[in-house]
Amino acid sequence: LIEYLEIMELSGRRAGDIVQRLLTLSRKQNTTMERVDVSEVLKHVEKICSNTFDKSIKIIGINLDSRSSVFADFTQLEQVILNLAINANHAMTIMRNEDDQPGGVLTIEVFDYVSNSELSGIIAADDEKEYFKISVKDTGVGMDGDVIRQIFEPFFSTKDKSLGTGLGLTIVYNIIQQFGGHIDVDSAPGTGTEFKIYFPKYDKGKEKE
Repeated sequence: LIEYLEIMELSGRRAGDIVQRLLTLSRKQNTTMERVDVSEVLKHVEKICSNTFDKSIKIIGINLDSRSSVFADFTQLEQVILNLAINANHAMTIMRNEDDQPGGVLTIEVFDYVSNSELSGIIAADDEKEYFKISVKDTGVGMDGDVIRQIFEPFFSTKDKSLGTGLGLTIVYNIIQQFGGHIDVDSAPGTGTEFKIYFPKYDKGKEKE
């Protein structure tokens, strides 16, 4: 009886998690748009990761004292970075082959300046806003081109079904779009993955829109 109750409780929690993620996808959750200092978000995420990730993961934060800010919702922006960090953690631990040594390096870095050449092909040609970049990089298993093309699709996942809903990166993509940002990814099997998020720098005029 206890075993069945535990299965029911776990199933209930997973159902609740899926509902919350679907609410985020449909943007039915309350969103508080305000100036958000990226340093505050990233330092909080770094602390969470340091306290919860496997000790085989080395976490490096670069330029986390950045003064860059964005017009966004603090909690949802935190969810974006944390989702990417958790995926990186999995790529360096549970997604490795059984014969491989778990562990690696997670690097979270802020770039306060992004060149026009880097932004070319990512933002519209007539977009004159200034952007900053957040990079979440791991040394995990990496992904091939076929996987990369599908990672932002709802319910697509390369993990065991018990480890996720396949909605994490879809939510990440939608939230970034909602805040006027863009996301790009570089990866290859065996070389790790880097997610690059580009956000327009905070403009006080947007608060009046």
